[in-house]
Amino acid sequence: GTAPTTAAIPEFWLTALRNHPGIADLITDRDEDALKNLTDIRIEYLDAKGSEDKPGFKLLFVFGSNEYFENEILEKTYLYQSEVGYSGDFVYDRAIGTEIKWKEDKDLTKEYEIKKQRNKNTNRTRLVRKAHPTESFFNFFSPPVPPTEEAIENGDIDEEELEEVEEKLEIDYQMGEDLKEKIIPRAIDYFTGKALEYDLDDEFDEDDEDEDDGEAFEDSDEDEDIPATRRRGPPKASGAAGNTNPEECKTQ
Repeated sequence: GTAPTTAAIPEFWLTALRNHPGIADLITDRDEDALKNLTDIRIEYLDAKGSEDKPGFKLLFVFGSNEYFENEILEKTYLYQSEVGYSGDFVYDRAIGTEIKWKEDKDLTKEYEIKKQRNKNTNRTRLVRKAHPTESFFNFFSPPVPPTEEAIENGDIDEEELEEVEEKLEIDYQMGEDLKEKIIPRAIDYFTGKALEYDLDDEFDEDDEDEDDGEAFEDSDEDEDIPATRRRGPPKASGAAGNTNPEECKTQ
């Protein structure tokens, strides 16, 4: 495999991830320091005979020892639904991430702020530390949870929340898809930046089509399949979750 060569190049995988536009947006300065210790990203395919009884794939992020967490490997597993979608493609079911064993005060998914608290009775003040969730690449290992069919039917989730979750799920599935289809097989191209040339070409094509979709929205009966055929994988998953596409909801 590529492990011996890529592991020997300093910051190989950090550079490769930073050269993917979608993933680069998620990597904070704090994350970079931890991702310098990423020595390999591997993929394993699951067959339906596994413990989960569903087909899918597992991404393994291999780390050298570092000051941030104890885990040597962080995994992200994507499971497909057992039945193939009407178009013959796999439909995403859900994703599962490794629980990261953060070292003390090193959790990159949280920001800490010091607040003063005053005791009403004694009037003494003390300092307390409050943690807030913050943006981080490592949130990738705590994927959004798809709402259950029951919750949707019972109206436990309002329209806006549902849209938000589905948008997050779609982004998460797209990241998994891109790692599987683009970054892992063409790691060297991403490291050198050569892959960016191909990706930009793809993106310009997609943008043109997106604009057309928007203009043709009123009489789009015959166009409904365009988004599904245009992009592979993830949108079919959100279609399965509730047949809503975040972009479409907003334009109705």
